[in-house]
Amino acid sequence: MKIKVELVFNLFYDMFMTDSVIIDLLVLSLLLAVNFRLFFMTRGQRDVVVLLAPVALCICLLGLFAWDLSLPKALILLLAFFVFAENFHSLWRFCSKLYVDYFSPVLWLVSIVNILLIVALGVLVFLLRPLPVDPDLQVTQRTIALSGSVRSGLTPRKGFFDTADVMMVQYKPAQENSPWSERGARLENPTGFQEILPSLPLVLWVTDGRSSVSRVEPVAATLASLGYEVVVADFNRQLIETAVLRVQGLFFPHKIIERQATLQQESSFQYSALIDYFGGERGLAGRKVVLLADGYTGEGAKSTNEMHSFVSGFFIINGDDSLGNHNPIPDWTNGFGPVGETAPWIPVVMKHKSLLESRDESRFYSIAAAHKSHQFFSTLFATKEEL
Repeated sequence: MKIKVELVFNLFYDMFMTDSVIIDLLVLSLLLAVNFRLFFMTRGQRDVVVLLAPVALCICLLGLFAWDLSLPKALILLLAFFVFAENFHSLWRFCSKLYVDYFSPVLWLVSIVNILLIVALGVLVFLLRPLPVDPDLQVTQRTIALSGSVRSGLTPRKGFFDTADVMMVQYKPAQENSPWSERGARLENPTGFQEILPSLPLVLWVTDGRSSVSRVEPVAATLASLGYEVVVADFNRQLIETAVLRVQGLFFPHKIIERQATLQQESSFQYSALIDYFGGERGLAGRKVVLLADGYTGEGAKSTNEMHSFVSGFFIINGDDSLGNHNPIPDWTNGFGPVGETAPWIPVVMKHKSLLESRDESRFYSIAAAHKSHQFFSTLFATKEEL
């Protein structure tokens, strides 16, 4: 049994599946079974299969909390809700221990339409599936849920029922491949002599509200593999507010422009709160600290850099940096991250690209963003040392 499970697991991941996509396909499979039952259930049977409708809806809702809200997930949730509502009468009959009498013509028609929609959605989910992080990158990651706010301060969530107001992920190079060690840790060199190595340069990144930690993960992981501790924080944990912001970013970009000043100011507070979480100037003494940004958080990084003298500088992907340079990345979607890898459906919606054109199999954008950031940080640190 274990061998079979591992074979299925490897099959999915060899096809560039991610956990989120596997869950989406699982939900669609359950919905397909609910609608297909009309073709094989006979009179006098108990309608057990209909129980998969609420199961699919629950899995779909839980998936929204585990992963990002996206257009495919929203469509699947909508379909799951309709299938649940359409089969509510059948659920009631099953709970009342009644047997199948007959299925109404309306339910037959609706089920056939649902089957066609489920198959179409399944094909879209597969074609627009995100790429997992490059497995060749030797990095480790740690996810920390934080409670609090930018005003009251952030602390690690202690209890299960405490709110997760900020989701933070730390990326570091794998120890055996890292030229750095943890601050104050002793590592043995090949000669057997123990020495204290400097800590990793710290990169702080607050995500744009139109993006998330998982959307920018390829950039963060690639940058970490180059010898940095990259901390990505997502302050946009309000489901409805985040959904509105993303819908505006996709279909009504002028709304984002109207709110830009407020959003930029909020991102400045968020960067400062993240710095305070690490102890501020005192807690980060002796470390090289830089800020990374994308989209409207760029102005927040810029103002935060001006407020904190111990921060070495900032770099805005496809934007300016603290040395006055502009760093263009052709066809980068500001504020959304490397969508060709993590959300291929966004270029289809925003830029009207074909399904094949929307996927970035070469990982060009995440590699370009990470390496441009690395080149700037290296130049920045060298410049600071010369002064």
